[in-house]
Amino acid sequence: EEAVTQQLTLDSRLSATLKEEGLDAIEASGQEFLRLMRAEAMRISVGRGWVTSDDLRVYASQNNLEPIHQNVWGGIFRGPKWKVVGRRKSAVPDSHSREIKVWQYVAD
Repeated sequence: EEAVTQQLTLDSRLSATLKEEGLDAIEASGQEFLRLMRAEAMRISVGRGWVTSDDLRVYASQNNLEPIHQNVWGGIFRGPKWKVVGRRKSAVPDSHSREIKVWQYVAD
């Protein structure tokens, strides 16, 4: 049999929609973890002026908190009160120095 090759297409709108749908599903099943992580993220950001996922990974580790799925990390900074204020390399060894966002909580 001949293999069927699917043509790759670029569609940024569809990509964004699929990302939001995935985050919605993960958020629905990881509510307690997200609640705890968001509270800690707000505390750090208000105190220091910014926060990263590295900060939250350390907090989770110190408190034996595990997400139900790794994609839950992507939902922590969802919402209109979070803004990206920079980027830096992750210091978490398992992250292999990938670029992460620096976030700031912006109260009304």
